[in-house]
Amino acid sequence: MIRNIIIGDIHGCSLELSELLEKLQITKDDRIIFIGDAFSRGPDPLNVWKILNDIKCEMVLGNHEWGFYKAISPDMQPHKFNETKYNDIVYIYRKCFSIWDKLLEYIPNLPLYIVGQSYNGKNFLVIHAGVHPYEGLSGTNIDIGVAIRHFPRLQNADDPWWYDLYKGNGLIIFGHSAKKHIVRRKKNKIPIIMGIDTSCVYGGKLTAYIVEDDKIIQVDAKKQYYP
Repeated sequence: MIRNIIIGDIHGCSLELSELLEKLQITKDDRIIFIGDAFSRGPDPLNVWKILNDIKCEMVLGNHEWGFYKAISPDMQPHKFNETKYNDIVYIYRKCFSIWDKLLEYIPNLPLYIVGQSYNGKNFLVIHAGVHPYEGLSGTNIDIGVAIRHFPRLQNADDPWWYDLYKGNGLIIFGHSAKKHIVRRKKNKIPIIMGIDTSCVYGGKLTAYIVEDDKIIQVDAKKQYYP
């Protein structure tokens, strides 16, 4: 039986990812989708890359991958970047020098979102940050998809969280807004919002959500890796 398993922001936390996959008892039939922000800030992005290549999986574009994509060009190497402005990309370059060419090919091909359906008929959307709360996907450009937190001003904490304004009925599973807890909203007792970035790189947990069972699986971070 196929399970749709969505895994939150990894941020280079390979030990936690390995532990989570073991706890999930992954099978060849499972569909695994990562929510983006896989490589930056944490201790071991190189082994995260290895794990992603060792298993059958998919990933959507995160804001860190999008920043990476916007910053790179054929004639620009990361060691020439302004380190303050491009600190996460410089970090990835130094940690992942041996696979740099592979990342240059992999990251531009990541989709903004993935739409799926579970075996028991649940429709779901996986996207890194969220969608336009009133217009849904039709009103969601790439900046909203990878970076929205609040609305109408995407990063302004004085505005409401986008998911508290969401008018749709379909289930949206997202990351990006790092919290120590799951963000869950229901309509007519049916989940419509699942936020699963539970701050692993900041000392929280790494979270997986199994769509079919509406079930959360988590492992604790080994330490706080990033302030």
